[in-house]
Amino acid sequence: MIERLFVVTLLSFEQRPTFIVLTIGMTIGFVMTSPDIPVARMVFALIGIALLMPILIYPFTFTIWLAIDLAVHRPDAAELAEAAAAVAGEQVSGNA
Repeated sequence: MIERLFVVTLLSFEQRPTFIVLTIGMTIGFVMTSPDIPVARMVFALIGIALLMPILIYPFTFTIWLAIDLAVHRPDAAELAEAAAAVAGEQVSGNA
């Protein structure tokens, strides 16, 4: 059980997307500026990108992931009725 959990954690990319993007960015930067690598300038630029990009693209990515989730996990009739009642402002039975 512990071994399986460890493998699942290693294969999970949920915790590492920023690290992967920064690693790819630094690798491309190193290759493009090969003999004289401006490390400090590159690190500061990538830190700025890492701080600004989530703020700028959050609404778009949230919408896309919600659409994917709804496509994969289609709501059933009870969930649709509950959503319609919530939009109409009615009290739904079962949710006191």
